[in-house]
Amino acid sequence: MISFILIVNKQSQTRFSKYSHPCTIQHQQRSDFELGLSRECIQREGHQNYIFNYHGVGIAHRRYASLYFILGFADENPFAMLELIQFCVECLEEQVDRVSELDILFNLDKVHVIMDEIILNGMLVESNRKRAAPQMT
Repeated sequence: MISFILIVNKQSQTRFSKYSHPCTIQHQQRSDFELGLSRECIQREGHQNYIFNYHGVGIAHRRYASLYFILGFADENPFAMLELIQFCVECLEEQVDRVSELDILFNLDKVHVIMDEIILNGMLVESNRKRAAPQMT
């Protein structure tokens, strides 16, 4: 099950977050979790693995331009989660010129629509790029 997906910048600021279940923890605690997780991903060396455990949650992350895509999961193939991140980036690239921080901020509604098409209630529901990212006007 996919627990969450985060898009953060190099300063550990969350630019997009999607949780698969209603978050019962308080906003401050969730922000502290996201901040700690994003710092952990940003500080990892190039020779370290893109897959690790953080507070009992499996984490897969990749860096694209100045953004870090972080995916939390449980009981899933970690390499499939890395491929899912790549798939999400490819779908986003079809809708915006390039996947950068400003493009995410200015097209946040498109990002939400695309991510909702791909991941629903913690499950991958669409793996066809043409159906996951239809041409939006």
